[in-house]
Amino acid sequence: MKQQKMSWVKTLLSFAETCKGKMILSVLCAIFSVAGGFIPFWAVYKILLLFINRTATGNDILLWCLVGVGGYLIRVLCFGISTILAHISAYTILEGIRLKIANRLMKAPLGEVMRRRIGYLKNIIMDKVEDLEPPLAHMIPELTSNLLLPVAIFTWMMVIDWRMGLAVLIAPVLAMIPMFFLMRNYNSQYAAYMEANNHVNSIIIEYVEGIEVVKAFNQSTSSYEKFVNAVQSFKEFTLAWFKSTWKTMNLMMAIMPTTLLGVLPVGLLLVQNGSISPAELAMGIILSLSIVGPLMKATTFINEAKSMEYAVEAANELLNIAGVKASFVLTTYNKEVYVSARAIDEVNVQVMMEKLGGGGHQTMAAAQLKHITPEAAHSRIQTAIDQYREAQKKSGLESESEQKKKDKQ
Repeated sequence: MKQQKMSWVKTLLSFAETCKGKMILSVLCAIFSVAGGFIPFWAVYKILLLFINRTATGNDILLWCLVGVGGYLIRVLCFGISTILAHISAYTILEGIRLKIANRLMKAPLGEVMRRRIGYLKNIIMDKVEDLEPPLAHMIPELTSNLLLPVAIFTWMMVIDWRMGLAVLIAPVLAMIPMFFLMRNYNSQYAAYMEANNHVNSIIIEYVEGIEVVKAFNQSTSSYEKFVNAVQSFKEFTLAWFKSTWKTMNLMMAIMPTTLLGVLPVGLLLVQNGSISPAELAMGIILSLSIVGPLMKATTFINEAKSMEYAVEAANELLNIAGVKASFVLTTYNKEVYVSARAIDEVNVQVMMEKLGGGGHQTMAAAQLKHITPEAAHSRIQTAIDQYREAQKKSGLESESEQKKKDKQ
């Protein structure tokens, strides 16, 4: 039965389940770090008020300077704890994922493993799994704080004056216009990029690891040409994609930091009208400048998020390779087809082979089919398997029904 595909975010969080406590504590420390980062701004605002009201004294200035330094230390300390916890959790999770993939490959059907190129498997186990480190160690705690900080600053600006709050949004909203054009074909372009990236990685790994075999069979020239062509093709594709996006990307990055373009004129008009004080205008300017860093950092997670999506899906693909509980080998000889069946656990191949006129034991059975083609034999085996599954399903339902009757009695 086909399972419903889980979103990559839920899959990523399921990987982090083993270190759930540390990850939650890391996020909380990141939030406390953001809260500590506001204290210096509040201290600067208080010092400005002292000068504006002409009540500034050395002791008061020193007090608020110490408050600001204390807030900064809280920010640094909490951020450090958050980062340490996130990295410990991340590499513990990566270790667990790699061990699970290795264990799954050991138990997976040989055909499922062999149909994947060795370069593809190594790329997933080494590189793709490593790509999960940024979201686990950085994105979850840091993105949380980098999104909370702009929200908190916007709220503070709204408290000063709702028009100041709207003014600080002018630059981010304008920056969204080139970003919209940038993101129109982003999914399809990134899918093509990942396909090219996987191909070149597989070729590189196979070329490097197969040098001895290549030389032994005198295939150095053709193998090297294949290697060079793959690298060259990937380079041309990547450069073409980057050239098509750098104008809109740079335009967006140029607009995003210009928060003063909205805050300064609006703030001056509000001061002139007496709606806010000069100290509140100064606070608004400081806050509008402090929002730039988190917003710029948050935008960098867009590209990383797509990389994480592909990394999570690739790792999850190998983790969900289904095991085999029965196998059937067909051999033809003198217009006869010989079927050899093997099974493990609860599967009974004897029952299936008996339907084909054969027999044996539960885990080992065989049948001999005369005057039949391999294709027709395959079809008969499939029919026997389907009938066995239906019988097992019916037996399971009857057992469940009898159990319910016994429970009622």
